[in-house]
Amino acid sequence: MQTEQPRPTPDDCHVSRPKAVRSWVFGALFVWALTGAVAVAAFSSRETAVSPAANLALTPENAAPLAEKPDANPMNSVKGIQWETDFDSAMRRARLENKPIMVDFYTDWCGVCKMLDREVLPDKNVIAESRNWISIKINAEKRPDVAGAYGVTGYPTLVFAAKSGKPLSILPGFAAAPEFVQIMKEARGKLKPNA
Repeated sequence: MQTEQPRPTPDDCHVSRPKAVRSWVFGALFVWALTGAVAVAAFSSRETAVSPAANLALTPENAAPLAEKPDANPMNSVKGIQWETDFDSAMRRARLENKPIMVDFYTDWCGVCKMLDREVLPDKNVIAESRNWISIKINAEKRPDVAGAYGVTGYPTLVFAAKSGKPLSILPGFAAAPEFVQIMKEARGKLKPNA
């Protein structure tokens, strides 16, 4: 003899409210995170960044102080790369001297940034090639406007750009000295006359 199983009621078939809410919340968080990741990837993979220097005009009034004291910056080094730390004045200098810019975006806590400073930037070939550039060192946490304009999302990031600020090449992360010099030369090779 077979015993009859009780029929399920509508109350037996529904998911409890806490489980349903939990599922909905996790689903919404997943969609939110995925949307954010796609947006970050789309923003950081832009080939052309908006130049934060596009609106700087070089006039005789703001060029004169640069011509008088080109080495007034305390970050300048006689033996190494001549670093500027003020982005706006460095852009004026790049236009005045008709040179492209190399911008090193770093943070104080970045170990790879310190390794780049120790192992690559003091290299004699890097220093020699840097003479063709106006070199700018920017702490991205103190100038997030400039870092954001170039789409910087990690450190170190080096941006090689025309004197107008338009990027020629971007190096995210570390590169050994020979590769670093090659990247600098290739970026400089992309310059158009009077660009």
